[in-house]
Amino acid sequence: VSEIVLMGRYPYLSPFTFEGEDDRAIARRAMEWTATLGLAERRFNEISGGEKQRV
Repeated sequence: VSEIVLMGRYPYLSPFTFEGEDDRAIARRAMEWTATLGLAERRFNEISGGEKQRV
């Protein structure tokens, strides 16, 4: 799930670059705000429909 949230940072990256620590911190903060941090290590296709809406 954390990779899905991290995809939200793609528009802010330069072409041919990878996400950095700042991007990961922003994604983590977003997951804290939405109370989805507990889902971070789970696969997106394994979470429920309600959890997907929160992500």
